[in-house]
Amino acid sequence: MSINAMKYAELKPVFLEKYSPPETLVSGNPKQLLETYFVDPTNRFRSVIWEGLETGSYRLTYPANKHEFIHLLAGRVKVHSQDGTVIELVAGDSCVIPGGFDGIFEIVEPAKKHAVIVEGL
Repeated sequence: MSINAMKYAELKPVFLEKYSPPETLVSGNPKQLLETYFVDPTNRFRSVIWEGLETGSYRLTYPANKHEFIHLLAGRVKVHSQDGTVIELVAGDSCVIPGGFDGIFEIVEPAKKHAVIVEGL
């Protein structure tokens, strides 16, 4: 059996328009578009392009075994940690949200990110 690398431009993503669950909302109710390009057979590794189409913020609470790598393609977001630390990302910036994170994701300007999420490892 051969396993091949995959080029994003040649994949057919699955599109999902969504809003954060009401109990996670901090401000606004930003509409989001999720393009899922790859999910491994165990559903523990996902590669997506996400867009926050409107400003607003919502709580992120990750279990210890969920990690997300983000590369911001457009716009501006802030990630607020519980201890008051805030990182601001603009197009071209990258960050990692590690397992166990509990904080707020704020869409300051409509934004687009490439994300890789790993769970259960």
